[in-house]
Amino acid sequence: MVTAINKSQQMMKTSLLILPLLSALPVSAASLVITDTGYLPADVAPSVASFQGALGSSTQLNWDDGSFSGGLVSGINFGSTSFAVSNDEFLGYDASNVADFVPYSGDSLLAPAGSVSFSIDFVETMTGAQGVTNGFGLIFTGVEAAGATYLQFFDAADNLLLTHEVAAGGLGSLSFVGVLFDEPELARVDITAGEEAIDSLSSGGDRVAMDDLFVGQISAVPEPASWSLMGCALVGLALRRRR
Repeated sequence: MVTAINKSQQMMKTSLLILPLLSALPVSAASLVITDTGYLPADVAPSVASFQGALGSSTQLNWDDGSFSGGLVSGINFGSTSFAVSNDEFLGYDASNVADFVPYSGDSLLAPAGSVSFSIDFVETMTGAQGVTNGFGLIFTGVEAAGATYLQFFDAADNLLLTHEVAAGGLGSLSFVGVLFDEPELARVDITAGEEAIDSLSSGGDRVAMDDLFVGQISAVPEPASWSLMGCALVGLALRRRR
């Protein structure tokens, strides 16, 4: 038996086939993840340089001028989280921190105060609109406990793109993670650094600090119409192939 299908039926069937693909378009995995550990800045510097080269135009932050207090810096939004900056390994919180941490550049380190977790999102500075970028990198120090320090990467629709655990290098070590995406789709990074806050009075869990942070060029989140146009193009392409 031969069943006749007119063009409108054919278009409907093709559109239904395309819809699942369209719903998945904004979500992708990282195209490149670079990690490294070591006890000296020179141990991880080649990996950091490789990531910066792959990232292209970018912003690098460190904390050596002593003025950082959170908030919005160069399109990088640290929100309302309180942070501690120290050039003496946070000895003011715990004298036993000697040799626990080592800076990558300069002499100052950063850690969230009162918590081990915080979020970073991005702002397109010309318009103030929500921003996205193509990559993010961060250097940690003092990571001891496996699985306790990790990053989660989200797109503008709050879809989880990737979770990556930071390698434990031990006291006095440096651990670098750099993640690059094919397109500017990274809208937020959730960071968990260790088991105990740097200013905690307890001393039973892993405390972790951070140094240099790297963010690719920030642009405004694409308008939904951009995805609609892409979807129409895909439907049209599918129809042409079926004719």
